[in-house]
Amino acid sequence: MPASTTWRLPDHSAAKHFLLKKYLEAWYPIMAYMGRGHQGHQLNYIDAFSGPGIYAGGEPGSPIVALRTLIDHESFLAWNGVKFLFYFVEVDPERMASLEHQVAALWDSREGGQPTNITVVFRPQLFFDLVEELKQVASGRGLRPTFAFVDPFGFGGLPLADLCKVLSIGSCEVLFNFMYDSVNRFVGWREQKNQDNFTLLFDGDAHLDLEGKRPVEREAYLHELIGDLIHDSGNFKYVRKFQMERNSARTLYSLFFATRHTKGLQVMKEAMWKVDPTNGERFSDRLVSNPSLFDGAPHYGELKSALLRRFAGQTVAIEAIEEYALVDTRFLPKHLREPVLMPLEAAGGIEVLNSKPGRQKRHFPPGSLVKFV
Repeated sequence: MPASTTWRLPDHSAAKHFLLKKYLEAWYPIMAYMGRGHQGHQLNYIDAFSGPGIYAGGEPGSPIVALRTLIDHESFLAWNGVKFLFYFVEVDPERMASLEHQVAALWDSREGGQPTNITVVFRPQLFFDLVEELKQVASGRGLRPTFAFVDPFGFGGLPLADLCKVLSIGSCEVLFNFMYDSVNRFVGWREQKNQDNFTLLFDGDAHLDLEGKRPVEREAYLHELIGDLIHDSGNFKYVRKFQMERNSARTLYSLFFATRHTKGLQVMKEAMWKVDPTNGERFSDRLVSNPSLFDGAPHYGELKSALLRRFAGQTVAIEAIEEYALVDTRFLPKHLREPVLMPLEAAGGIEVLNSKPGRQKRHFPPGSLVKFV
């Protein structure tokens, strides 16, 4: 954890905030319109480790990113009947004072000041001391979609299973920063404090199975462990991972997104592909100094092979193919038609059945049945 109140904004943190912004740009309107006509409709945004709200170079922290993304949205004025509750949790008193100052400055800079339908709650406490309070926030009367951004320093004192249980009620989603590099460096230490922290984080002693594993195996094991824990403890149906790398290509940390809805999954994956237009699953600090390393189109051959394995000899609806691409691959439904299905049809690999009369070849309208030859 940085010793100073503010610190420099690393490239990977800027990418993380860009991902957050792109997700919220879509999440706010979806959730706001979902609650139209519902009395007491409220959207909750929880920033569990808020920080000072600003970086040493003047860049905004995640709480300010979240607020600005809302009030700058082109449709914000149409949501005057929706309540927005922002919960900013930060245990360090100097950082909390800085955050309160940054939020006040944001309202001062805006014509009309703070909107009447936005409430900001500052909690100068440890996030996990607020479990019961946050349960009430997420599960009150009416529709209360909740998005939690959990971006801690390190891994000490993090009962991840408890966090997921808090978010297992209602319509909640979470973006959790798993500090892989810190965990990897200390996971072999036998000091009791470290072991207690790992037991708390992993909700048990599964991390002890890491002994003897090679670095690649260790990374895969730890990520699977965290993904399964979030999935099972929070009753989340979909969990996706986005990795942040150093210049050395070593994983620094991984962002785990969890949701129960395919729409939420699609919105987050679209945001991930905006950060990484080649793979949709990682960002490296090397990208900033050497952008040519990451030039190029997505690897559509991988998606094509996956489709041919999954649907060989079957006739399936185009909607089922789109859902498979979204849920079971790193790709998006928009990656299907022109890059994959059209060439497959041209080569005779698929046939399109039961489509509307007058369908043009290489088009796949809703309701089409696709036969994998």
